Amino acid sequence: MTENKDTEMLAEYDRFFYRSSLVSMFWAVIQARKKRKSAFKMKQLSDALKVDKSVVSRWFANSPNWTANTVSDIANALDLEIRVSVYDRTDGKIYTPSGEQTQALTTSCPSTIDETPRINTASTFNGPRVFAS
Repeated sequence: MTENKDTEMLAEYDRFFYRSSLVSMFWAVIQARKKRKSAFKMKQLSDALKVDKSVVSRWFANSPNWTANTVSDIANALDLEIRVSVYDRTDGKIYTPSGEQTQALTTSCPSTIDETPRINTASTFNGPRVFAS
């Protein structure tokens, strides 16, 4: 019984981690844009998403449970490109929509359109997590 509870707790932690990561990334962009000369307003985001400003405010005050469509809509409204990769905890490999990545990971942006984007997972993942079976 404890084994299932541990697995459930880890799964809930992962869900919270990914939700908060998305909120933090979008919030960092919004804060950076607010500092520019043409200060960004949350109303611009709510107008672009066709939702009330209070909805957007609640998103960034809480831990929203966004759908993939909402994440995509927010990224498009902020004119952001989302780059997706996953880390296989069992063997440490990185996968993108292009497949398994064999080159070392970096935090730099691609120098050409054909280069596969990379992420630095060293600070986020401390090796594989093992689930008892």
